[in-house]
Amino acid sequence: MNASLAKLCKVKEIRTAVLVTLGLFLVYRIGFFVPLPGVDLQ
Repeated sequence: MNASLAKLCKVKEIRTAVLVTLGLFLVYRIGFFVPLPGVDLQ
């Protein structure tokens, strides 16, 4: 499995796609905790 992960990191297009996906997921998770005005969670 480590060899396949190493191969993924060598291919620039796949590495970029994985990093963009992880970045968008991180923004989503952080944005989940930001309170929105006018939205009542109860």
